[in-house]
Amino acid sequence: MHVYIITGASRGLGEAVAAKLLGPHNHVVGISRTKSYDLWEYAKKFGYRLSHVPCNLGSAWYEVERAIYDAFAAIDINDASSITLINNAATIEPIKPIDKCSSQDVASAFALNALAPFILTARFIEKTTDLRIEKRVINISSGASRKGYSGLSCYGSAKAALNQFTQSVASEQENCSYPVRMILFEPYKMDTAMQAKIRSVKKTDFPQVKKFKKAKKVGKLNSAGQVAEEIMRLLFEKGQLVNS
Repeated sequence: MHVYIITGASRGLGEAVAAKLLGPHNHVVGISRTKSYDLWEYAKKFGYRLSHVPCNLGSAWYEVERAIYDAFAAIDINDASSITLINNAATIEPIKPIDKCSSQDVASAFALNALAPFILTARFIEKTTDLRIEKRVINISSGASRKGYSGLSCYGSAKAALNQFTQSVASEQENCSYPVRMILFEPYKMDTAMQAKIRSVKKTDFPQVKKFKKAKKVGKLNSAGQVAEEIMRLLFEKGQLVNS
């Protein structure tokens, strides 16, 4: 059995990845605030193993920690031939200059985009340290982590922190007997609710909003399904690994 723990699995990219991973030899565990009705109906129809751990990953650290422990409680780790954590959940907000962001805005952005994947990865590695099976963590990054965008200071900075975290943990794992492979994946722009949110803001808050609207208009956005296919290739065909 192959185990996949996916955050933000109720919609967008997370839901698309979960849908592609559902199968007779897999157990998918979604961590999100709500369930995906479509996923559950699909899993029920074919008898696939799907579990849901309810959690607002932008909440207190101990709630995030509880979520990963609950995810492990939902699976039979002794029956697993591989286990993968996909840190997908994220928020693009706040989309405005930093002086217009409240302290709560800033804290919430970093809680979901950086702190949550840090904690989930830490406890994932702790729980699987002695397992002699394939172990992977895929962290979903963004082009905003490499290039500064006016209005996306919180999002871009949190994703940059996630990049550095991934590289640092990869270095740590090099000295482990049974290392976890760290994978950093930067998807192309997707036609998701996050992109819709970007297009809805004022130019004064996000000067490049026109560029994002044009990308939607001319069809330059990939679907979540297309990006999920690329993640499948990462898992099964090629390895864009930070460590290997």
